[in-house]
Amino acid sequence: MNKELNMVLGLMSGEEYVKWYSLLKTNRKALNFIKTFASTICECLEKLKFVDDEEHEVEFNHDTTIIPRKQQAYLGQLRFGFENGLCEKQMEKCLYIGCNAEEIHEIILGFLNGLTEEHVNVYAKPYFDESDMKLIRLTFERGMSVEESAAYFKRAGNSSAKYALIAILEYGITEKELFSKLQEGLTQEQIEQYKMEEMNGAQLDEIVAGLENGLTYEQIRLYANSAFTSEEMSEIREGIEGGLTVEEVRVYANPKYNIVQMQAIRRGFDSDLSFEQVGMYVNEDFTYEQMNEVLQGFLNNLTTEEVGIYAKNHFDWEQMQQIRIGLEGNLPVSKVNIYAKPCFNAEQMKKIRIGFIQGLAESKVRIYADKKFSPHEMEEIHRGLVGGLTAEQVAKYANTVFCAAQMREIRLSLRANLTEEQIAMIANEKITYQNREIYHQHRNYFQPDIFRISGKQSNNKV
Repeated sequence: MNKELNMVLGLMSGEEYVKWYSLLKTNRKALNFIKTFASTICECLEKLKFVDDEEHEVEFNHDTTIIPRKQQAYLGQLRFGFENGLCEKQMEKCLYIGCNAEEIHEIILGFLNGLTEEHVNVYAKPYFDESDMKLIRLTFERGMSVEESAAYFKRAGNSSAKYALIAILEYGITEKELFSKLQEGLTQEQIEQYKMEEMNGAQLDEIVAGLENGLTYEQIRLYANSAFTSEEMSEIREGIEGGLTVEEVRVYANPKYNIVQMQAIRRGFDSDLSFEQVGMYVNEDFTYEQMNEVLQGFLNNLTTEEVGIYAKNHFDWEQMQQIRIGLEGNLPVSKVNIYAKPCFNAEQMKKIRIGFIQGLAESKVRIYADKKFSPHEMEEIHRGLVGGLTAEQVAKYANTVFCAAQMREIRLSLRANLTEEQIAMIANEKITYQNREIYHQHRNYFQPDIFRISGKQSNNKV
């Protein structure tokens, strides 16, 4: 062996050295190639040494040598080409400076898969990385001309679509052929609406995932629409793969629904709800939270009639929740209907519901089940009723002329058993809350005329 050959062999790890040594003894083409291009090979290896990010420690001839992995992979691909019958002229395409093992592999695969030297020359260039090379190679293997391949490569560009387009080609068809199959049976209006050609890489990945997972073109057609995000496509695809029927998937495979709305609809079918039940919340005007409240009702065994009480556009999700909780807590529908009205907000509904839960009679709950009372005012009336005050006593302050803070002072005065005269003065809507607070704290030290109508404190003290 000459000096150049030894120079190349000296850069090999133990395992690679053994494989090359065996190859060179039986393959004269490989031997001549190494002798002829030893300097170029060493130059390529030296370039890889500076870009390598990993090193591999091997023991050979009792010495420990640091061998960069990328160098060994490069040499391994050269060996792979000769072991598979490539000639020296074909292997010369792998000897440009900067070429790594992955790029050599694409060049070798092109020849092994029957591409001509003209085809390989198109992509065996330093400015293409391995993914570029792979894309171009696959276009030629699928029968495209140089011009068609260039257009396909331009479509991919540097975008995320490149890897999806590679995956489509690996599946055995071109993007154009794929779209043609997916558009079978669609009207021209649908074809223009779906705009499959405008799908990005992440969307194309979902198409490829469907193909790889064995979905039919009819099934993939349900989500092959550029109006869907890749996440929405995934939700539709996973529904199909999870065993939902085409009819069930069609219910939520609609661009008017966002991803979380789709999830709520799909969850209904996954939970064996009927089309009628799911249909009660398949409403594009419902937010996800509203949909979820209807879904939760069915999952918690409410009847269609019960869910129908709150599955309405004029309730927001928090109002729906209060109605649902009441029904799930076995409140009679007649009592739920007292607060299941859009004029009550969720907090007002809650105050009314809690009144029933705590055992108040309907007649007492109706004292504060009035939209004119704020939630805080309802709370004060409710506290009076559950705290032992009679309906007649509560009526003294269950009036919108009082704010919640004023109601509280009157309620506390009633519980403190103040005289009718004292309570009458506190229950005067013209007296400020601050003066009521003063009276409540110091009532044992003031005459009954402590307050004037103006709300100013009298100077007459005992």
